[in-house]
Amino acid sequence: MKEILKGVNACHAVNIIHRDLKPENIILTSSGAIKVLDFGIAVIDDYEVKKHANQVVGTMKYIAPEVVKFQKPTIQSDIYALGIILYELLVGKPPFFHKNPQILAAKHIKEPMPLIHEINKNIPQSLENIILKATAKNINDRYRTISELSNDLDGG
Repeated sequence: MKEILKGVNACHAVNIIHRDLKPENIILTSSGAIKVLDFGIAVIDDYEVKKHANQVVGTMKYIAPEVVKFQKPTIQSDIYALGIILYELLVGKPPFFHKNPQILAAKHIKEPMPLIHEINKNIPQSLENIILKATAKNINDRYRTISELSNDLDGG
């Protein structure tokens, strides 16, 4: 996870928001390096994001609540996706799923994160707390930067 955070943090350092972080866009190269791919819908942070009528851009399983509400994606939107990815790494499936994209979008807005310790009691509460902060519904309750998230994952 550390290498993923490092790559995304490098993007954020130059004001690029990925907007479509998901496991399929993260690869392990033959040399053992981890790379973040697919910047096709990435935006420069201060660039005005165009709203598409009745269309949300990104992968619904990893999309932040504010993006579902057609608000401008931010660093915290990427952090939300990273929290969902970390949840999926630990549990083996994303926290929210539905075949209907509108229902899935509503889950990101309204439903609380399923608690990891109820699924796997071997996951430390401290790690679950990090995921809960990364995936907070209110953007102001999330980590503000990848560095903050990374620091907590390092234990302090």
